[in-house]
Amino acid sequence: FIMLDFFNKFIYKNGDAKYQNPTGENKHPLQQKIYDIFSRGVMMDNEDPEMIYGKAVGCIGLGDIQKALELLNDVISIAPEYAPAYLKEGECFMLMKDFESASSSFSGFIEKFEKYYQLFEDQQSLTIDSDFVLSDVLYKRGICAFHYGDYQTSLSDLQAVIDMDEHHLEMSHFWIGKTQSKLGNFWDTIDSMTEVLKLNPKFIHAFIERAE
Repeated sequence: FIMLDFFNKFIYKNGDAKYQNPTGENKHPLQQKIYDIFSRGVMMDNEDPEMIYGKAVGCIGLGDIQKALELLNDVISIAPEYAPAYLKEGECFMLMKDFESASSSFSGFIEKFEKYYQLFEDQQSLTIDSDFVLSDVLYKRGICAFHYGDYQTSLSDLQAVIDMDEHHLEMSHFWIGKTQSKLGNFWDTIDSMTEVLKLNPKFIHAFIERAE
């Protein structure tokens, strides 16, 4: 199901289905197939957390975020240690701009992910490095914390991301700069935006933030 998440993110970036499509228009046929397959699985066993989770992922791809949240809540009720459910729940709350709830879900994932990913490592079936997944969740939680005003958590999470990997390096510096600006630390904002522009000299918003 880690690969299922990765596959869905690829579709969101390259296909017709978009997270921000609550009407379900332009549904991607692969997303519909995912939904149909796992729906049948749930019909055969309505207490299988992986089947319910897969159906929730299908719902997200089809734009039914509220239904996805209901299914993810079912997963967590049945299997409280099933870490991916907390991650998807957090992403759903982010789409709804409920940043505090999203942050809480991401924290739930962080508390449980080590044990969950150790299982995959023991089976040698891990498709995505666990540190990459953790840094992605910390990045999202850092952005959520910024939006509801917990600036210290935002700084802590985003700095951790910078220390862990390079995949969110540019945007982590950018959000750190915005956070420092909220705290009145304008020289730190300038430093952060300068780091962004070293990585991407064409990032216009970094120029604007630095100038302001």
